[in-house]
Amino acid sequence: MPNAIPVEKSPFDIWISDFGPMVALIVATLALLVLVRRYLLVKKIISHGTAIKGTVAEVDIYEREAPRSETSTAFNVAKIRSYYATIRYNCQGADYQVRLKLPFSPSTYKIAKDKEVDLIVLDSAPKNPLIREMYLGGIGPRNLGWKRFL
Repeated sequence: MPNAIPVEKSPFDIWISDFGPMVALIVATLALLVLVRRYLLVKKIISHGTAIKGTVAEVDIYEREAPRSETSTAFNVAKIRSYYATIRYNCQGADYQVRLKLPFSPSTYKIAKDKEVDLIVLDSAPKNPLIREMYLGGIGPRNLGWKRFL
């Protein structure tokens, strides 16, 4: 159209169109490498780790409201909860303390303050324990305790 105003592209738009896909590919590759590294670490801890006992020092529950939508009212606001457990344990003669995030409620894993919990620790990485029940207990988002019924 002869009366149309020409639109100029900003330098940032030009840079995004030229380098954006390459930057996105690099970020996706780094994320995949972190995911594979974590998977291999968990697999190594489960297969070659040592089972030890730890004591739950503290259980923290953080609660926040979900973002409200236009159709929500004050009565149907969802709460989002995050669960953390601070665990003390002794490995190779040294005392350690670690704070782990739990995917479900602590009662799902029978975790309570001042109770013992089974851990799996790799001898070469004693600061990275796993809660045994979380990985080998058969508890997942769709099948909470499905092994009880087999």
